[in-house]
Amino acid sequence: MHSYAKACAAAAWLLVLPGLTGCMAPIPPVSVTRFHNPNLAPPHAPGSFAIFDSAPGAAATLDASFSGAVARELQTLGFTRAAAGATPDYVVRVDVARAEAAADNRGGGVSVGVGGGTGGYHSGVGVGVGLDLSRLLAGDTSRIATRMRVTIAAGAGDDAPLVWEARGETLARRNSPAAQVGLVADKLARAVFSAYPGNNGETISVP
Repeated sequence: MHSYAKACAAAAWLLVLPGLTGCMAPIPPVSVTRFHNPNLAPPHAPGSFAIFDSAPGAAATLDASFSGAVARELQTLGFTRAAAGATPDYVVRVDVARAEAAADNRGGGVSVGVGGGTGGYHSGVGVGVGLDLSRLLAGDTSRIATRMRVTIAAGAGDDAPLVWEARGETLARRNSPAAQVGLVADKLARAVFSAYPGNNGETISVP
């Protein structure tokens, strides 16, 4: 009887597994668009960089997760963080927009951690971070949309030319592990710098 009971329990568990698998939604891919300045070569390691969050105040706490993830990716590529007080070869700026659809589906979403920035080297196609993420959300109240923009300038001056920029955007189900800020930041940073520097003006999907 004991062996029969164990066999029945095992069979019951196997019947439950398909249902469990069906509930596990895959993590959505990241859409990435990158631009190079046609007059300047993309930044190449070795080179030093300083990184800044573009959003001031309380939003900077959110941005810090993303700028930290970007810094780690740059170091993985062979770039080094500039010492305090030293002039970096490159200045990196990170802008973040994160929004979820309004519960009543009447709004365009609520965004936090939003920095500035527009344009794609006069290409006519901008990759700036905007307040309106409704295109990604499409009224889906079960998801959170996150968009990150990274720009790299050659030098630290206000007139330093941008040499590379990228935008990554993704969706995640509300309250899922994939929606956690740290995980989203790491995923977006890895996607943005995958096969770096990428093809100018090309949009790719990164799993």
